[in-house]
Amino acid sequence: MSIGVKLDGRYDDLLGAVRGRIAADFQCVRPNLTLRFTTYAAWVAGKGLGEVRDEEDDVVCVTDRSSFPIQAALGVEAACCRIASELQDEVIDDLQQPWPAFHLEGRLMVPAPELDRWGTGCWTSEDRFLCPIGYLRSSLRIFGDLD
Repeated sequence: MSIGVKLDGRYDDLLGAVRGRIAADFQCVRPNLTLRFTTYAAWVAGKGLGEVRDEEDDVVCVTDRSSFPIQAALGVEAACCRIASELQDEVIDDLQQPWPAFHLEGRLMVPAPELDRWGTGCWTSEDRFLCPIGYLRSSLRIFGDLD
């Protein structure tokens, strides 16, 4: 859902994929999370309306607590990383502890979102854990409960 912004359909698939993957990973800690989108030009101007006119006009994600450009021109994977990184910081602030966090072979793992060597947006930790964004909860079932 955009916030009064015409994104002329170019980003519909990208934003749909991003919403689904982010919701899958963050629903346990931000159950009421809503991702809305506008253009960078409209965001900087403080307007709710805008139109993506060229590739230079990035898409901005707006949540109830923050807003930030998502590098949409770089694709779904970069956008997932950007949004997951921002939301992870918010969750850590809320919980006052690392999130996501789990133990692997007796060590606390706190994965962070980044692109892997194939360009997939993943949760990674010390080259010992790699999971595509959107699959965190299902992959961590093998390690027990997600802290």
